[in-house]
Amino acid sequence: MSWRNLFMNGPKVLKLRGNFVHEGNYEDGEYERLIINRDDLLKQFEKIISMAEQLSEDNLYLYHIGI
Repeated sequence: MSWRNLFMNGPKVLKLRGNFVHEGNYEDGEYERLIINRDDLLKQFEKIISMAEQLSEDNLYLYHIGI
């Protein structure tokens, strides 16, 4: 919930720096530019929070094996 609360007070449009992308030569690389709508991000956080609460209430586990 802390992440949700943090972003809730942020700007409507989040401009973030992503991964460093290059094609073999680091000198020609650059960082990805991520532009994210805050409200869409908050909806995703709400889904994750809801799922986590249900897992906790029903004494269930989430098996995660990667991205």
